[in-house]
Amino acid sequence: MRKESRNESLELLNEILVCVKHIGVKGVTTLLENARSKTLSVVDENVEFVFKMVSSHYLIPIDEIVNSKSKVVKKRIALAFSIYYLHNNFQYSYRELSTLFKRDKSRLSRLNTMIKIEIGKKKSNLHDAKLKFDFLVNNYLNKKEN
Repeated sequence: MRKESRNESLELLNEILVCVKHIGVKGVTTLLENARSKTLSVVDENVEFVFKMVSSHYLIPIDEIVNSKSKVVKKRIALAFSIYYLHNNFQYSYRELSTLFKRDKSRLSRLNTMIKIEIGKKKSNLHDAKLKFDFLVNNYLNKKEN
């Protein structure tokens, strides 16, 4: 490691320690997770599109979809739809999604499968949401092609 790099790393660690002292570990963790989710959605327009689409439908902030470990059904479904569309329509691998969502690949696969099973049912509550999302995704992809 270069000396400059080591000094920068030490400065960063000192700054993190000061922040932890003032706002606590949970506060620093939340700030870093929010910053990461905002950066990731800005970096990739497909990710940003899916997050905005799901977020506006379920009225859940994007950072809660990405970072929440909540067991609230609405948030879990929003997360599952995000995974479903990013994996199936935009061909993101589970490895890429595990980095994005900071979750195990097997968990992401189970959420994707859950959506596939639910939308396959004739009387699913998620069927209307999927139709709306399919319409929005198709419009988005058609605009990208032109």
